[in-house]
Amino acid sequence: MLLELTAEADAVIHLAPVDTSAPGGAGLNGLAHVSNAASRAGARLLFVSQAAGSPELYQQAEALVAGCWAPNLVIRIAPPVGRHLDWMVCRTVATLLRSRVSAQPMRVLHLDDLVRFLVLALNTDRNGVVDLATPDAANLVTAWRLLQSADPRLRTHRIRRWADLLPQMDTAAAQEDWKFQYGWQATEAIVDTGRGLVGRRLDRGGATIGSGQLALPIEPVPRSFPRYGATVNSVGPDGLEGNSTTGSIRGFRYSAQPVSPKHYPDR
Repeated sequence: MLLELTAEADAVIHLAPVDTSAPGGAGLNGLAHVSNAASRAGARLLFVSQAAGSPELYQQAEALVAGCWAPNLVIRIAPPVGRHLDWMVCRTVATLLRSRVSAQPMRVLHLDDLVRFLVLALNTDRNGVVDLATPDAANLVTAWRLLQSADPRLRTHRIRRWADLLPQMDTAAAQEDWKFQYGWQATEAIVDTGRGLVGRRLDRGGATIGSGQLALPIEPVPRSFPRYGATVNSVGPDGLEGNSTTGSIRGFRYSAQPVSPKHYPDR
């Protein structure tokens, strides 16, 4: 099956966890099969590695990728955060809330920036290793308070921890060599994670909807959403049509203004 899927591929991105305790974990054997398939197809292999994960496990995984016959890029990411609370972000939140509070600086990576970098990397032929982490850092005390204030009743005892919440990262290469511009600073990314926590419960496979407070939507509106027959006609001058939406959810103010695609913001 893997050989069929990669037969005509220019690049293969391996996103399945090598940690078998994570949902959908493929383990090192799964990574070896993907590496072999990419090599036989002559496809470039991109592997996302967890810098906060077990050094023994992820160093083996990175060595396996680096040693395969396919051109390859290892992307080492800082502890992932963001309002999309998948298993990685839940693990970051749980590790942070159960860590000893201190003023140590912590670098993170918003999942939006991971996706943006993967798109960038696919459009190049660069290989090797690159670290992704916010160019700035938030201290652990600030991060702990921001997440705790989102929901003081969060339960983290069922969630595994990262092995190292403060891994050593080389942040210069992504910005200087790749010219990558991050969309999220460290504190902003943690605040956004807190928004996603409201109305949700942490779980090993990703957050689930809780009871009580209204959870902030993070998924697109389903196609089964009711449609109404009324039409909306513009009353503005030609060329100036548009609309805007403003509202608030539990103190969080948001607005959507029509923008030109040319000037569409990064986030």
